[in-house]
Amino acid sequence: MGKKKKIAIVIATMNVGGAQKVIIDILRQLLKTQHTVRLFVHEDKKENQFTKELDSMGADVVYIHRDDRVSWKSYRGLSSALSAYCPDVVHIHLDLIYAPLWSLLHKKRTVFTIHSQPYRIFNKKGISALFKMLMKRKHFTLTGVSQQISKEAAQLLKVDISCVKTICNPVQTVDFMPHESREKVVFVNVARFSPIKNHFLLIKSFKRVKEACKTAVLKLAGDGQLLEECRCLVEEMGLSDCVTFLGNVTDVYTLLSQADVFVLSSDSEAMPISILEAMACALPVVSTRVGGVAELVGEDNGLLVPPKDEVALANAMVYMADDAQFRYRCGEASFRRAANFSAEKIANEYLT
Repeated sequence: MGKKKKIAIVIATMNVGGAQKVIIDILRQLLKTQHTVRLFVHEDKKENQFTKELDSMGADVVYIHRDDRVSWKSYRGLSSALSAYCPDVVHIHLDLIYAPLWSLLHKKRTVFTIHSQPYRIFNKKGISALFKMLMKRKHFTLTGVSQQISKEAAQLLKVDISCVKTICNPVQTVDFMPHESREKVVFVNVARFSPIKNHFLLIKSFKRVKEACKTAVLKLAGDGQLLEECRCLVEEMGLSDCVTFLGNVTDVYTLLSQADVFVLSSDSEAMPISILEAMACALPVVSTRVGGVAELVGEDNGLLVPPKDEVALANAMVYMADDAQFRYRCGEASFRRAANFSAEKIANEYLT
């Protein structure tokens, strides 16, 4: 057993999203170890499903006010809290300025995780310069949630790929539950309604699917800025009787267990938690080939199509709908693959 450590996890916001889900899964595992763990959330507390889950876990969480604009006051608030805690190691998520700057000045062992496309993070000269300085420090480790993300980060920061570690997103694994046969073929998508998720593509593709497969239905879980526009598109295309909007779903695993195929139509991804959860529930996957998706979905457990290709996405969905045996084989393979991303395994990687 290694030395007991004081671990600080810093995240900029606890809005409902993939990075926040990662934090909760990792934190849940770390709380089972001998280590002392404190979560620093750099914003005022918001009431949502994730902050409620943190409360129910009994996690040690500190919420620190952050101004809307970058300010020294915001830095001092986080800096004082971290310095008072005096951690042995700091894990940083989504905070591009304050926690990395604290790491640069205090030289504490630090792991920074990239959760999205690197160009979204390092497109500002100041941020890029800060991370280039940090990459020269022995106490700092940069990680990507997929091999593709790590590769892109290394290229943008002009460092060797060996300088960027890959630690994949975790998933809570469950016991294998074979999916019951049913009259309808249920496609499910779990994603926020934002431009990058491209629900418009999915809805238009599903129109084609419905023409070829009358028993197909589509369930859309999530909320977001484009929800109402997507509702209107479904109505305009005459799909209201076979497309269901579920809103934010707290029990995602129950939803997935009642589906036949998981489908994702994103224009960009890093390492989608939604696909990992679908795999853990033994679902075959149809997805656009973006980011680290190809590291999760292969020929054995799903079908990948080019992004923004309405016809290709529809054809892949129809293929899944038409072949129940293929769906079942892919689902079994998904379940086996998910074991490689168990929360326990990934939490241990963060400790090494």
